[in-house]
Amino acid sequence: AESLKLSSQDPQVKIDDIGAGGGKTILTLLNIIGALDRGSSKMPLVACPNDLLINYQEDLHTIAGDNYNFFPITTDIF
Repeated sequence: AESLKLSSQDPQVKIDDIGAGGGKTILTLLNIIGALDRGSSKMPLVACPNDLLINYQEDLHTIAGDNYNFFPITTDIF
């Protein structure tokens, strides 16, 4: 709950201390979707390990359907 309260302030940089299995991916995506919907963010950048990109894509599709685009940029591109 504390994380969600802090998230509503739309910080430029956000750091959460959430343990394993605590729903970091879902919380991050919900925070990003909220910021996009409020207009406080236009093109958020999420940095994560390459092996989590699939999880982020699947979770974003589960949460928001086809309402948002996700463009993964991996080290394989460079």
